Amino acid sequence: MSYGLTADGFSNKPLEVIKAEIETELKETIDPGLNVTASSVTGQFIGVFSDKLSELWDACQAVYSAYDPSAAEGVSLDNLSTLTATLRLEATKSTVTASVNLNNGTTLPVGSKANVAGDTSSVFVTIEEISNSSGITADFNVDMEAEVTGPVAANAGTLTEILTPVAGWNSITNAADAILGITEETDSALRIRRETELTAQGAATIDAIRADLLNVDDVEEVKMFENITLITDGDGLPGKSFEAVVLGGTDVAIAQQLFDSKAAGMQPYGVESENATDSEGNAHAIGFTRPTEIVIYCEVDLLIDADTYPADGDDQVKAAILAKINELFGIGDDVILSRLYSAIYTVSGVIDVTDLMVDDVTPTVATGNFAIGTKEIAAIITARIDVDTTPA
Repeated sequence: MSYGLTADGFSNKPLEVIKAEIETELKETIDPGLNVTASSVTGQFIGVFSDKLSELWDACQAVYSAYDPSAAEGVSLDNLSTLTATLRLEATKSTVTASVNLNNGTTLPVGSKANVAGDTSSVFVTIEEISNSSGITADFNVDMEAEVTGPVAANAGTLTEILTPVAGWNSITNAADAILGITEETDSALRIRRETELTAQGAATIDAIRADLLNVDDVEEVKMFENITLITDGDGLPGKSFEAVVLGGTDVAIAQQLFDSKAAGMQPYGVESENATDSEGNAHAIGFTRPTEIVIYCEVDLLIDADTYPADGDDQVKAAILAKINELFGIGDDVILSRLYSAIYTVSGVIDVTDLMVDDVTPTVATGNFAIGTKEIAAIITARIDVDTTPA
């Protein structure tokens, strides 16, 4: 087999082949009976040099892959994507408007913290200073953001525990759910979005409209439907119309982008409606649809090795399930149970997943309800069976 740069691409030379070639050359050059076993001095030298040569081959592979969008990773993929004006989506923080009750004369400084009841990992911080000079105890709205990036959830009425004591700050709550932040876009997601944008060869194709919508600030996902006939189709889409189902972004920005991208004679249809303006300042009603987010609950029973399962193993399992769901499933997709198992096994100490259930009905298990994820996914670990690995 040929290794290195060939007509078919780059072929990396395995460590075993490197060792075998060195052993063969030493025997041919020095002595056919040379002891090259792993326990011999010569064998140990061969092992050391083989490892270093293998690192060089791996570096060559990485350099070659850096020019291939389907294989490049990390910064290399960022650089390739930048050439086609596709930039990796950065992680953002969840935001929420909270209502705080303050005594007269109390000032709530920037950086004051509160957390979701019973969940000290969901911490939100004030990003503006609020002062009460009304003469009475009163409620004030304050904008807050999560302490960390990513989808930190705070469902309506749950942000109630004051974490930073401030004299005169009596209580806090949130009337509406927090707007969830996102994690940094993964390599696989960036590859898909780059390819989607590159397929947009015109300003009015369905792929082009979807690509344009994905470039609107804060838009996370887009699903497109089209009816090119003259009559209403089976899904209720009128003739000569298209429907954009959009997660994230503002209504005004989405409507304007749809108007700017659509073809003449094609009607943007949807449950929502917002005005867009043309070059002469005329208003046009533009339709689009918002997806209904479904809370997904995962119930997991694990068989673990108690010696290697980390102290925060439960949290790692939940995070792994969330990341896999966000990677694989989007608007309108079914959550396929079997595709989640591999993510769970990435956590050290997990020996077996004895049970895994996914449902959109709140589980009845009393412990471990964790609201996580951009899709408001909740994960529950109902049982964890430790395996005693202590020698008899």
